[in-house]
Amino acid sequence: MRAPTCDSDTHPAARVAAAFERIARERMADVPLCNRALAVESVGFRRWNGLWVGVLVTPWAMNLMLLPAGHAAFAPLAVGQVRAWDLPSGAYEFMGGDAPGVGPFHCCALFSPMNDFAPQGEARETAAAVMDTVLAAPPEFCLVISYNPGYQSVLKDLKQSTRQ
Repeated sequence: MRAPTCDSDTHPAARVAAAFERIARERMADVPLCNRALAVESVGFRRWNGLWVGVLVTPWAMNLMLLPAGHAAFAPLAVGQVRAWDLPSGAYEFMGGDAPGVGPFHCCALFSPMNDFAPQGEARETAAAVMDTVLAAPPEFCLVISYNPGYQSVLKDLKQSTRQ
């Protein structure tokens, strides 16, 4: 497997789109399952827990993608190899991939073929909704924050030499 083409701090949306636009032209142009009304587009890529997470829309498929951004557990997977990732909304299975210009990535198939999407905007809206869903905590998640106003008065009453 190739090492990542770009460092993990560089936002990957443009390089992912460019790499898959090249694939669309060179390898997918005559494939019948492609929806000619759609173009390649990277949607909603953002950093999450040391990974870049986003959706790739192509004329042949829509995939949730993970790219390395410093996560210690991210390792290239062979094509066809599967790994589960726990995202805020649950666990998802991802397959390995590697593309020139992108490097190693993990992808989770969302839709294929893309015949149910007519305009590009419809596919983009669906991809954005996927991002909002997979990175949202489930309803049973509960964060409790406790505030104790007495804590401040305790600190205030300490001698300066005792405060640290």
